[in-house]
Amino acid sequence: MKRALIALLVFFVVGPALGQSPEAVKIRITTWNLEWFPNGSPHEATPEKQSQRIEAAADVLRKLDPDILLLQEMHDYDACDRLSRQPQPSTCHLFLLFPFAEATY
Repeated sequence: MKRALIALLVFFVVGPALGQSPEAVKIRITTWNLEWFPNGSPHEATPEKQSQRIEAAADVLRKLDPDILLLQEMHDYDACDRLSRQPQPSTCHLFLLFPFAEATY
């Protein structure tokens, strides 16, 4: 995982420099530990509560407007998919997730 992240950073940072772009390249990297997302605890939350947490996280991400996003403590792939389906920042080029085992609560 570290090697893939380094390769991506090199791609985004060095790639434009090799193209002799006159502008400095800035990348916004955001990492976020969502703590038991989308339930908020080790116990299963209601679908309504999960939806509220997903919408709240999406609101924060839109304001942060990251280029690269790394998330931690996602419950499972479904939670990742549900968050990714929310309207995202216009410049978010990559949605990167830490690997995890399917959680069993």
